[in-house]
Amino acid sequence: MSQPAMSRILERLRAAFDDKLLVRSGRAYERTPLGELIIADLQDILSRVDAALSGSRFTPMQCDTRFRLATTDYASVVFLPRLLRDLESLAPNATLTITAWNDRSYEDLGSGRLDAAIMSADNPPGTLQCERLFTEDYVCMVAADHPVRGRRFRLETYLSYRHAVIDIMNGSQPSIDQPLAGRGVRRRIGYLTPFLGSATFAVARTSMILTVPRRLAEHYRDFVPVRILMPPREITHFAYSLLWHKRLETSSAHAWLRERVRELAKEAFAKSRISA
Repeated sequence: MSQPAMSRILERLRAAFDDKLLVRSGRAYERTPLGELIIADLQDILSRVDAALSGSRFTPMQCDTRFRLATTDYASVVFLPRLLRDLESLAPNATLTITAWNDRSYEDLGSGRLDAAIMSADNPPGTLQCERLFTEDYVCMVAADHPVRGRRFRLETYLSYRHAVIDIMNGSQPSIDQPLAGRGVRRRIGYLTPFLGSATFAVARTSMILTVPRRLAEHYRDFVPVRILMPPREITHFAYSLLWHKRLETSSAHAWLRERVRELAKEAFAKSRISA
């Protein structure tokens, strides 16, 4: 469709709905609140039409869907390679597009800009489906020659050092910093970064502490001169969940992907799985 034809259609839609629907934001366009509602309703209808047409005839080998997921650095290292291997084998024409989890991801799931998310979900909106996949515990990474000895940090010692912190949301790692805040204490930040690799190399060359999921630390230990210690007992495990909007419940392609995620998580994290 040519740009003039698209512009004419947009003008008719704006007149029909008495709303701009799309507004310029810098060099791009953003949907208005009504535009978000309309596209959400349309995606719901289209997913139902897709399910009705495909029925039981869905075959992964013919699937050419672009799956849009939000997740974290952790899941992209320890879990997504398994999912990609699965897709390459079973659905080679499908595409997986990853977005870093951020404070707008819940909104993007609701509006349809994202299809699903794999992350540590604290009180997700009731409009989203949420299914627990696995649990993981935290460990501390320090330089190989770090002065602290022993296998576990005491809270006082842990707080006496500066920390390299992964900026997951609003300059913090909520599942670590919130329990500490509940006790009236907080970490001293020496390095705040969204990049896990950068934080790992930083602690290998300083006296800072990096607190990350165990499987992630074990992965990087093979490449960086660090030691792994247990965190203070006040810092416990966390859960990772699969989230999606109910409009995709009946989409055969997305239902298949969710089932693959469940099975792969069960295989990879069987020992730490918690029943939903």
